[in-house]
Amino acid sequence: MANELIQARKTNDTYTLADLDHKAAELGMNRSELINKAVDILMGFDAVFFKKIQGYSEGLHIPEWLVLENMIIKRMADEAAEIEVYGGGTRLLDEFMLVGDGAEHRSVTGEELFNSLKGQYVIKYERKLVRQLLGEEKYGLVDAKGKALLIKYRCGQAWLQSDEYKREQEIHAEIERFKKEYGIEHEIDENIAEWTK
Repeated sequence: MANELIQARKTNDTYTLADLDHKAAELGMNRSELINKAVDILMGFDAVFFKKIQGYSEGLHIPEWLVLENMIIKRMADEAAEIEVYGGGTRLLDEFMLVGDGAEHRSVTGEELFNSLKGQYVIKYERKLVRQLLGEEKYGLVDAKGKALLIKYRCGQAWLQSDEYKREQEIHAEIERFKKEYGIEHEIDENIAEWTK
């Protein structure tokens, strides 16, 4: 089984056998190892993932390998920039998480990993948007969708544990201290009521 002979015919003129040999040598392989590695990689792809890559390829008019390479380069550049700014450190690579108990472990990938990471990114970007909306809210620039998100965060545990909520509490406490210290609670309350009409 491991030594089965598989024959394939090239269907286009993109690469010659010499090109394959050159690339194999560049990667420290021979031609058979190069072809086997290519097959191994494609065989490991989740079908939905590969269709997504094909979608990018067709939409951007670039080959699939360039889609993959540039996505990974973007990630590598982001990691390098983070290390340059914050210094080295251990970063949790949750895309390579293992699940299971005892001796049985498996890598999470495909739709399962996609949904897990997407959930984390939704929270991350919602928090970023909340910070933006808090700045816009005082000027009345928040639309219905933004108001719904602010309500969600203010009513939910995520909001109560957020830095934005703690900062708002600090600001309110400072305003109350200022009002009491200068004895102007009534005047400030009237001004606030006037501004918010």
